[in-house]
Amino acid sequence: DFFASVFGIALASGAISAEIERGVLSSILPKPITRFSVYAGKWLGLVLFIAVNIALWDGILWGVATYRNPEVSHANIWRAFPYLLLYPAVFTTLALLFSTFAAFPLAAGLSILSAGIGWSEGILFLLNKAFEIRLLSILSTLAGYIVPLGRMSRWVTEGLGPLPVFTGNLGSRSPFNEIAAVPSDLVYIAAYVAVVFVTGAIIFGRRDV
Repeated sequence: DFFASVFGIALASGAISAEIERGVLSSILPKPITRFSVYAGKWLGLVLFIAVNIALWDGILWGVATYRNPEVSHANIWRAFPYLLLYPAVFTTLALLFSTFAAFPLAAGLSILSAGIGWSEGILFLLNKAFEIRLLSILSTLAGYIVPLGRMSRWVTEGLGPLPVFTGNLGSRSPFNEIAAVPSDLVYIAAYVAVVFVTGAIIFGRRDV
């Protein structure tokens, strides 16, 4: 999930701005192709490319687990696969949005900052649990809405479950594992991706190329 996020950010952060700087889009857009089609095509291509990479790594993980403990089913590795796809969906969409108005370094930086905000949900949750400061609880909840990284992490952990061959639950060290995964998380993530995608498409549609 971490490498999928980084991969998505690296590929998407320059997907629009870099091609504008090189003049590639200025030669494509005069043709009978809508800007929305260009934007949607880039998003879909990036997400599918990263999804294939995740599937390959999932296969390697499944193969290693099966080799080390062939008597036990490791089907839960594949059950977690749909939830792993949430990471590139969210962070590729965010990075592509930032790429519509910022050069690669800034777009990548904003994407990494967004990931940090999302990760702070779990940290703030643990701090609030230790010190019982209401402000920390509010900030934790707010961070989870700004970037739903915690929601994704909880569902990946839910999908993986315990993997004895890898010494317990792979998500056991996550600061999010004490918060329950609920179906409304998936609804929120889908809505979040849709809103960010549409925002990016609108900005790209109005930008001078």
